[in-house]
Amino acid sequence: IKKTLILYLKNKGGDQNKNSIGEISKLFDIPITTLRHYHNKGIFKAKYIDKNTGYRYYYSDQFELLNNIINLRYGKVPLDKIKEYTENKDS
Repeated sequence: IKKTLILYLKNKGGDQNKNSIGEISKLFDIPITTLRHYHNKGIFKAKYIDKNTGYRYYYSDQFELLNNIINLRYGKVPLDKIKEYTENKDS
């Protein structure tokens, strides 16, 4: 996990506060459009979506999964294979 992410977690105390899609984009250096694409494909979904605004929020317990997805993409693993991984990671 990136050094900035570790510092961020220490400052937040590693708690389960909501993080906006913009915050996640900056923390992981990943475009918001990519996060939306992952959500729509069922690869990495926001844990909470505000019913009034439609804003997506993520929690710190999702950070490890996103980090794994990013690393798999760097390794040129196709999205369909990553989706299989995310669906089967707990089995």
